[in-house]
Amino acid sequence: MLTDEEMFRNVAADSMAQGFVVEILLAAYLKPLLPQDCVAAVKAIEEMGKKTGHFTDLAKDDDRAAEKFADVVIRMHAALDGLLYRAARRVLAD
Repeated sequence: MLTDEEMFRNVAADSMAQGFVVEILLAAYLKPLLPQDCVAAVKAIEEMGKKTGHFTDLAKDDDRAAEKFADVVIRMHAALDGLLYRAARRVLAD
């Protein structure tokens, strides 16, 4: 049976691997674009990622759950920004 720490490490490793794959695929998507179009695409993806209204009712009856969910959304925005930045840097550095 896995310990909590082992499960956490597995989830973290999975998340890191998924992020790496997404970053590589995003860079491949951005690479054929002109630099200004690459920047515009990154900004558009970033803006779409901030639209989280479809999650509004997930924790509406539980303040504690809503607070935790809000924290997760804030962290997701930071992770998305990191992925976008790294992918754009990969493309624009070439």
